[in-house]
Parts: sequence; C-alpha cells; structure tokens
Amino acid sequence: MGQHSITRRSLVGGLGITAAALAGGFPAFTPRRGEAEDAIKVGEIEELSGPFSALAQNHVRGSALAVEAWNRRGGVMGRKVEVIVEDNQNNPGVSVEKARKLVQLGHVSALFGTVNSAATLATGAAANALGVAYVDTGGHTDDAVGKDCRWNTFMTCHNTWMMTHATGYSIAKLFGKRWYMVTDDYAFGHAIVKGYTDINDKVGGTIINNDLTPIGTSDYSAYITKIMAAKPDCLIVTLGGLGFVDFMKQAQAFGVFEKIPAAGWAAELENIWALPP
Repeated sequence: MGQHSITRRSLVGGLGITAAALAGGFPAFTPRRGEAEDAIKVGEIEELSGPFSALAQNHVRGSALAVEAWNRRGGVMGRKVEVIVEDNQNNPGVSVEKARKLVQLGHVSALFGTVNSAATLATGAAANALGVAYVDTGGHTDDAVGKDCRWNTFMTCHNTWMMTHATGYSIAKLFGKRWYMVTDDYAFGHAIVKGYTDINDKVGGTIINNDLTPIGTSDYSAYITKIMAAKPDCLIVTLGGLGFVDFMKQAQAFGVFEKIPAAGWAAELENIWALPP
C-alpha cells in the first residue's frame, strides 16, 4: 500500500495524541520550518443529492464547524485541516469513484461521512483498498463493524443492533407483540429488520409483515392500505430521509395513527422539522 501502509494500532495512537493536543488547545508538536504550510486534507463523502440530502447537508455543516474550531486553535499537530467534500449521489458505486478521486487526486489522508449504509460499506471497502482510514459518521449498519469490518474503518454513530435493542423491548411492553414493519430496501433497513426480528422472537411475538420499499418511494398508499387491513398492535416505521416524511404525512392523512400506534428506532431532527404540527 506504499505511503498509506499503516497499522490500526499506530493510527489509533496518532488519533489519541491529536485528541489530547486539541483538548489542551495547542499543537502536539512544533512544526519544522515550512511544515505548517502543508494542510492536512481529509475527504468527506455525503449524499448531497437524493432522499438523504437534508441529513447529509447537516453532516457537512458539522464538519465545517469542527474544522473551523480546530484551525482556530492551531490545527492538528501544528497543521491546518482542509475538508474536501464530494457528493456520492446516494449511489454506492459513485462513493467508490469519489473515494478514489479524493485519495489519488485530492491526496487526502483519510475519508469520512455517508448516510446511506450501502454507501458506507462501499466506501469502507474502497478506503481499505486505498490504504487510508475511513470514519463512518452516519451509516448505521452493523455490517460496517461486523461481517464487513476492516482494520481501517471506525464508526462514531450508533449501529442498528444498539438502535433496535434499545427500543424493541419497550415497544413490545407498551404496544403489544404483533408488529407490522415498513422498511427501506437497502443495507440499513435490512439490518434494522434483523434486529427487531431477533427481539420479537425473544418476546414471543409475531411480525405480520415487513414491506420493503425502494429508496425514493413517494407514494405509500398501497402499503398503508395493507397496514390498516392487517390491524397490528404496532406499526414499526424504519424509513429514513424523505421517505419517512412522505410516509408519515400520508399515514396521518389516512387516519392510521388514530387506530394503530407507530414506533421505531428514532427519527432524525431534519425529518421531524419537515412534518406538519
């Protein structure tokens, strides 16, 4: 892997030194003459277009604020930090292309970002092949730290096991054990279903049905009709981005929530803001 060949242990050690330096408000070492002029470049890959764009845009805002704070305090180890942002268009294949572009042409030292879990897995694999670290900040799939875990991948967000096991038992206790699920049909949704199915089995419940909906679905009327006919104890909504917003608005219009309680792992603030009062 040439100049990018490092071990996870040495990388973790370096990150620890940097964190300590930032906490103290000063560079970890005095740079040699001319060294401070070379910025540390990191690449951020996000879904800036598509159904997860609102979430991705806030990721970009957050990283910009963090970099501004680091640089105001002297940067990292005496060097300024620069973030180069790329849009993966909510496409795992494009994520791989952007990872290569950032490392090979942009000369970034590390990659981070993604909301779509399929893009997370693709970016982690690409980063591993390119020999750089990748920090998963928004793709929650267990596989990123499970069967597809790689030495270079770090996850700072909670994973789907945490999300389902933190909520599933309470859902069964509060609403009952007969669940109907409506789920995004990609890596994140599949992982969420796996977690809730595990809990439902443990409490002796029944999952009446799980409707897998394609990313980008805007009309949920056919799914809502099936849900109301099934009369579950609880509707588990595991959609994200614009899909969540569209589904909740349409379900409300159909009167679903007057008859069937809804629950799930969480709801992002961006989605809540987009809903009517």
